[in-house]
Parts: sequence; structure tokens; C-alpha cells
Amino acid sequence: MDAQIAAIVLVVLLVTLSFMTIKIVPQSEKYVVERLGKLHAILGPGLNVIVPFIDSVKHKISILERQLPSIEQDAISKDNVLIKASIVVFYRIVSPENTVYRISNIDAAVATTVAGIVRSELGKIDLDEMQSNRGPLNASIKLQLADATDDWGIEVTRAE
Repeated sequence: MDAQIAAIVLVVLLVTLSFMTIKIVPQSEKYVVERLGKLHAILGPGLNVIVPFIDSVKHKISILERQLPSIEQDAISKDNVLIKASIVVFYRIVSPENTVYRISNIDAAVATTVAGIVRSELGKIDLDEMQSNRGPLNASIKLQLADATDDWGIEVTRAE
């Protein structure tokens, strides 16, 4: 009787340990693993093994492309015309450790950065040039966004 109880306890313990050891990461996510409070590894999609009680999954990061809500921005053009621009930004996380440990609210940070860059870019050109050359303007905004957000572990894929 005591042997059966011990066997059941042992089986339950082994099953619990296997659930703590084996981590299955979905295709569209990456997991940030900390070992005793310090960054240890980034788990990619598929079957992964961690050390129970020492390693822990602290952050589950979606690597799908994200779209910020449309940002309305007032700016003054080079020829002193007040312009109301609507900006849409798409980005994706390429470095989960930077996104987790270097910035606390990535969406707000990107939105704030976009507002400043768009205001600056629109102030450099005339209204007529703005309406006729939207492609180069979008490319310039995207390039400046990429430079500004590089440390945060994201890639700006499109800025319209």
C-alpha cells in the first residue's frame, strides 16, 4: 500500500517536472527566458527544454507584424500652411530581448517618435511638393523611424 502511494507521488512529480522542463513555443512567438533573474536565452518556435526551478519564461513576445492606430498629426509646411496628416505605421519585433529590457511601452514610444519625425519632415517641404511627392516623403519617414527605433529591437516595415 505504501509502495503504491509512493509510486503515484513519483509519477505525479515526474509529470510536473516534465511540464516545467518542456516548453512548446508557437510559430508566431518567442519566449524570453531568465535564469535566476538574468536574461539567459530566447526560445524560438518549436520544442524547447529549460532547467526547472532555475530557468523561467518571463515574457512571451508576439513577432507578428503590428499596426499602430492611425496617428493624426498637425504640422506646418515650409510655406507656413497648417497641415493635418494621418500616419499609419507597421512594425514587427526582431529582437525580443531589446524590446523587453530597453523600453516599457513600445507602442507609445513608436507613436511619439512618429509624431516628431513627421512634424519635422513636413516642415521641410512646401505644400505642393508634399502632395506630389508622397513616395519619397514616406521613404524618408520610414528611414528616420528605423534609425530611431533600432535600439528597441523593432523593424519598421511600413510608414504611410
